[in-house]
Amino acid sequence: MRTAGGLESLVLGEGQILSQVKDCYQKAQEHKGSGKVISELFNRAIKAGKRVRSETDISTGAVSISSAAVELV
Repeated sequence: MRTAGGLESLVLGEGQILSQVKDCYQKAQEHKGSGKVISELFNRAIKAGKRVRSETDISTGAVSISSAAVELV
C-alpha cells in the first residue's frame, strides 16, 4: 500500500508507481498468478493508492526523477 501510494518511490508521490502496480496485477491475472488473497491485496493497494493521490497533495510535486532534476536546476 505504501508503494501504490507513492511513498516508496525515489520521488515522493511519483505517479507512474500506481500505474506499474496496476500493470503488475493485470499481468498476474493474465498468467493465473494471483489467487483470492493476492487479488484482494492488490485491489486494496490500488484503492489505497488512488485515495492517497486524491485526498492528499502528494502528487503536486515532481512526477519523475528527471523532472525533479530540472526543477533543481
